[in-house]
Amino acid sequence: MPKLPAPPMPRYVPRAVQTREMDVLATFLRALDRAYDTWEYAPAEALLAPDVVLRTRAGETTGADAIVRHMKALGQRPLRFTIVAPKGGQTTVNIAELMPDGRRGPERELIFHVRHDKVSQITDLGRTPDMVYRPQSQPN
Repeated sequence: MPKLPAPPMPRYVPRAVQTREMDVLATFLRALDRAYDTWEYAPAEALLAPDVVLRTRAGETTGADAIVRHMKALGQRPLRFTIVAPKGGQTTVNIAELMPDGRRGPERELIFHVRHDKVSQITDLGRTPDMVYRPQSQPN
């Protein structure tokens, strides 16, 4: 019996929503990291939704300008971003200051919400990972 040719590979392979959200967030964090070196925040700002919300202990602000100002303030010193808990459009990212000897300084937690391939909300309450209690993610 003759061997049939393999079917052609599809040009577009659908990806899970969580994968796309992680790609958007990773792209945003890379653009932000580059912006700390070059002071060119336009690529990072392009990944923000027009009505992006920044939530802090002081309250809520809306708009990309508030996010960029906040991220500039965070980037005064070298930072390391670590994506630790992606879950349903909400992703926890720990940021740690890099010390001169190569160690990581104290961490704090940022929560990013990604919707429609844009960062739609950033929550920065100044919490450290030790301050957070997540009953849904804790083992029984």
